[in-house]
Order: sequence, then structure tokens, then C-alpha cells
Amino acid sequence: MFLLMWAFIAVLIIAVIFLFWLNFRKEQNMETDLDQQHHLEEKIVLLEGNLKRTLEIMQELVKSVHADREILSQTVTKLNALEQQNAELVILLKKYQALLGKTELK
Repeated sequence: MFLLMWAFIAVLIIAVIFLFWLNFRKEQNMETDLDQQHHLEEKIVLLEGNLKRTLEIMQELVKSVHADREILSQTVTKLNALEQQNAELVILLKKYQALLGKTELK
């Protein structure tokens, strides 16, 4: 009976030690989880900053492309007008050459 009582006390002590060990591991896991969560939050903030900067760069590029498109459109319009003037000049030159040719023959 005496030995049984000591065995029971030993089992209780082992159980208490085991529970303390489990609680200690649980606290360590919670600290690790909090560290990981903090690290992830920092990473999210960093990524949000990078995303905002990328968006600003893209907006600047869109403005630049729009301005370039406007300039290109104006250039094409001027080029078309110049081609039209050149065509008219060629027609006038042909008429002038034809008139000179007719007057020289007479």
C-alpha cells in the first residue's frame, strides 16, 4: 500500500512536470507565432509601399505615353499636310513644264 501511494505521487509529479512542459512549449509557439505575424505585417507594409510606387510609376508612364501620342498625332497631321502641299507643287511643276514646253515649241 505504501509503495502504491509513492508510485501514485510519482505519476502525479510526472504529470505535473509534463503539463508545465506543454505550457512552456505552448508559450514558445505563441511567441514564435507572434514574431512570424509581426514579420508578415512588416512584409505586407513593405509590399504595399512597393505597390503604391509601382502604381505611381505606371501613372507617370501613362501620362508620358499620352503626351507622346498627342505629339505623334500632331506630327502625322503636319506630315499629311506637307505631303498634300508637295503633291500640289508637283502638279503645278508639271503644268509649268507643260506650259514651258508648249511655249518653246512655238
